[in-house]
Amino acid sequence: MHHTKCGVEAITHDELVDVFKKKVGQDASNVDFKLCKDARESVKDDVEAFKACPLVNPGTTFTGLMYDVDTGRVDVVCPSSST
Repeated sequence: MHHTKCGVEAITHDELVDVFKKKVGQDASNVDFKLCKDARESVKDDVEAFKACPLVNPGTTFTGLMYDVDTGRVDVVCPSSST
């Protein structure tokens, strides 16, 4: 489940690297933070990644959801499907 108005949609990799340098004192320039610009597409990508993971038991069911922080509504982005 992802949510609307997510902060990672509004920050760039370089900005996040800068935050780490200032707050933690570490160089995170080589870290892939998996930032997304489209939360709905990210839900779809995450569901596919989970389904493809070899550690997931066969037959496990996944559903991709999106929570709207303004309305409280939860929408199905990816209907339930099994591995």
